[in-house]
Amino acid sequence: MAPAPQATPTANAPTAAASEAIPPFGNPIDVLAVIDFARNSPSPPQQAFGLWDPEAESTWTAGTESGFTVKMPTFGGPHDATRLALELNLDPFVAFPLRMRQSLDIAVNGQQIGTVQVQSAATLTFYLPESCNAAGSLAVVLTHPDAASPADLRGEADNRLLAFALREALVLRVPAPAQITPRNRPSLPATHASDEAALAAQVRAITGLGPDGVMMAMESLGFNCEFGIAQRRSGADPLGLLRFVGVDMHKLLAGLDQGFAGIDDPASLIVYLNESERAEYMAQQRLYGIVFHTFRFAEETTEATVRTEILRNLTFYRRKFLEVLRSGEKLFVLHNGSILTLPEARSVLILLRSYGPCSLLYVTRGTMAQAGSVEAVEDGIYHGYIEAFATMDPDARNLNLPVWWSVVANAYRLWRENGGAAG
Repeated sequence: MAPAPQATPTANAPTAAASEAIPPFGNPIDVLAVIDFARNSPSPPQQAFGLWDPEAESTWTAGTESGFTVKMPTFGGPHDATRLALELNLDPFVAFPLRMRQSLDIAVNGQQIGTVQVQSAATLTFYLPESCNAAGSLAVVLTHPDAASPADLRGEADNRLLAFALREALVLRVPAPAQITPRNRPSLPATHASDEAALAAQVRAITGLGPDGVMMAMESLGFNCEFGIAQRRSGADPLGLLRFVGVDMHKLLAGLDQGFAGIDDPASLIVYLNESERAEYMAQQRLYGIVFHTFRFAEETTEATVRTEILRNLTFYRRKFLEVLRSGEKLFVLHNGSILTLPEARSVLILLRSYGPCSLLYVTRGTMAQAGSVEAVEDGIYHGYIEAFATMDPDARNLNLPVWWSVVANAYRLWRENGGAAG
């Protein structure tokens, strides 16, 4: 993560003539300290323990406990309107199905700041205690009790006990989150009754909008096409940059960090035909690792025509996306079929709020009892539950639209109650 994008691109920022510059806006992100765990790093960890020798891009934890010290400048005071946060970029050691995820407890200067389970590469952000503001250094201790060896889980020759490959640790100064009262809105009564009309009436009763109107008040952050399809099946077809894309969390964060500058660069765009029964032109934007549908088919157009349309659309969609970021007029939606945690959602929200007064709904798997419910867990963050995500076949035939209606209606209601913009 870097400071909020500025009007003049940095040396590392992607550029393209078609991409507009991004003026400073929203809440600034100050990076106070950086630890890079790669071999030959210019900023290696200090007073480290429980780590194996650094590798090309990361360092593996050794055993069940590790740690390092971060030297940093004195920060603010007890009444400062900002807050310190620790961001960790890491990859868990997993081996399906024997070890599906790794547990992680984090303590800083003797105070526990978070517990999380990690299943895939993640960027995790934890707020630090106020006592850290004036500390000259931060002693970070990571406890990872699920460490295992590749020899045991994969039959490899490596007997090291591994839990996480640490890539980077940053200390950030961000605006302090407002205090909220955590609240939960249960699934709407008609969610599991297969009565679409009754459920639509309940959506309108608590939001003042029909399902289509509530869906229009949402802005997808991708992962895959499921939420975009749910919007379409609800009668809502908003123009969204990430609505019908596949993108992983790392690339999403990079895109938000850079305002998706260069997404309309012709040199980074690949157009190809998929192998389905009806050949559709697909597109890949290599700069951000995004793959997306065009809904244009081989029998009706040409690759050259599709390519021209995509580049024109990406320029327009990016501009609209930035407008939504700056206004906070929509509730951003992020879902993940594997796992998504509050520290990951917090990393996304901090970037969203570097542009404007944004809020985030993140949706994960839950039990049948949880499906359709939403929790207000933190300032600007709402956690929704769905029993099962759709299988992304061409028609997403098992998409659970009633549960999505319950989730977005509950989230919209909580968002508005907390001062969110009108949809």
